[in-house]
Amino acid sequence: MLKKTQQKPADGSTHWSILRDPIDREMVRSINEIAHLTGKQTIAEFAEKAEIIQMLTSLGVDYAQEYGVAQPQRVLKSAIT
Repeated sequence: MLKKTQQKPADGSTHWSILRDPIDREMVRSINEIAHLTGKQTIAEFAEKAEIIQMLTSLGVDYAQEYGVAQPQRVLKSAIT
């Protein structure tokens, strides 16, 4: 779900339900608010659909990751060196 950039992982299953469940939406909003109050930015995991990314944006989440943002890419050996 959300990570603080000094990172707090959370369960991504909530993201699907924030579109239809006001309690899950409020939980994401609250976690995000607490992170911001403590000087942290948030990263949402499992942002797989445009609707989820729009909802996360409206809740003030700072970053998102997963297929809705970008497809995983192969790490090239030359990129590592």
